[in-house]
Amino acid sequence: MDPQITILIVDDDPDVREILGGALYNQGYRVIYAENGPKALQKAAEFTPDVILLDIMMPLMDGYEVCRRLRSDPRISEIPVLMITALSDPTSRLQGIEAGADDYISKPFDRAEIRARVRTITRLNRYRRLMAERARFDWVVENADEAYLSIDASGEISYANAAARTLFSLPTDKNVPIQGTFLELAQQQYTLMPPAAWQDWPQLADPSLPLYLIRPQDEQSEAVWFQLSVLDLPWGTDGKLFVRITEVTRAVSFAQEMWSFQSAISHKFNTPLSSILLASGLVRYYGERHGASELIEYAKAIEAGARRLESELNDIVEYVNAPSIMRTGGNLPVSSFPAILNQTAQDLRLESVKLHLKDDGLMQRSLLLSNRAMQIILWEILDNAKKFHPALLPNIEVSMVEHRPGRVLLSFCDDGISLPPEQLTRAIIPYYQGEKTFTGEVAGMGLGLPTVASLVWAVGGNVRLYNNLDHPGVVVELDLPLAPS
Repeated sequence: MDPQITILIVDDDPDVREILGGALYNQGYRVIYAENGPKALQKAAEFTPDVILLDIMMPLMDGYEVCRRLRSDPRISEIPVLMITALSDPTSRLQGIEAGADDYISKPFDRAEIRARVRTITRLNRYRRLMAERARFDWVVENADEAYLSIDASGEISYANAAARTLFSLPTDKNVPIQGTFLELAQQQYTLMPPAAWQDWPQLADPSLPLYLIRPQDEQSEAVWFQLSVLDLPWGTDGKLFVRITEVTRAVSFAQEMWSFQSAISHKFNTPLSSILLASGLVRYYGERHGASELIEYAKAIEAGARRLESELNDIVEYVNAPSIMRTGGNLPVSSFPAILNQTAQDLRLESVKLHLKDDGLMQRSLLLSNRAMQIILWEILDNAKKFHPALLPNIEVSMVEHRPGRVLLSFCDDGISLPPEQLTRAIIPYYQGEKTFTGEVAGMGLGLPTVASLVWAVGGNVRLYNNLDHPGVVVELDLPLAPS
């Protein structure tokens, strides 16, 4: 018997209380007593018993009044009440039912009947409470902003709340069968990233890897990101998967904007500040050795560097004030790519960056990426190639080819170090999941590659990272969509 089942016995006669308590003795119940109506109401509110055995004929307040007051208090209104009576006329029993009693126990008592009545009504009450809790839980899930689904072993959706039905364009009528498996429905409407994490669905090779469903941006709207989590339920699943799908667009956008700002601070300040420092050093050196007339040219250099710094600062301020610049700003003409690549290589002081681009109509096309997004992508990939090269002097081969209609394969191959398989997998996972303070303390290729992946995924592209087979180094491949001709 559940030791938490509490029975409240209410009777002004101590002998009757003792008899009723004795009938329930050694049955696993917790039995408490009240000798009158006011005490009964007080203890009912204090202990919330599972059932109340309530005498009708009592001084101060009879059982009918106690029952009516119980039913008027929302905190205790649903407690089952068994009325104890020696009255046998139908009118008295009807009066008790009208007051809210659930059943009667007649005097003189039968111990077996008391036990059976209490056992039955406590079980029914526990079941009723369970159903009430389940109804409340179902209401919360059904009205949640997040999508919840139950998926059976064959991949069919056995339950989807309202948010999930909207997310996957399912029938709003729950009686209408859902056509297609979850994976089929997801692939029809979303891009599933990263591909390696979805490869063995519904088995998860690495449960720690987040799963994303992305609705790529188009001319009317920006990309929308969703993260899927498989719930580990404590009560078992009978072979089913219970998943929660949460929109994380704002978190991804925030991560992109933070990294873009950090990237801008990092490389936009370095070159002009270096010019200022170099020029000021030369002014000091030559000022000591030569006349004042020679300081004019160096002063011009200092001024030029300072003005460039001012210009870059204005760009950064403009970017902070308009953080969506990464995701908007028009498509990037392929013809502009070489110039952006060369400028990035110069800013990073990379001496060997070679571009292989066959102009078989590709130069007249555009990529579904903004100029700003491409700047960030190139900076991060080339900067990683430099940082992970033993001598900080990588040779980088860059190629661009339309590998299938409407799709460009942009590859970066360096001759630095190779990476362990686990880092290759995790290097492009959007980092906001585990790195919420933006400290940069993330193992692997750093924070920027996840931003590269998020920018590429947002336009319906893909990112692949693998070790070079011919020599040490890493290959980063971007599969990018072309804008319609």
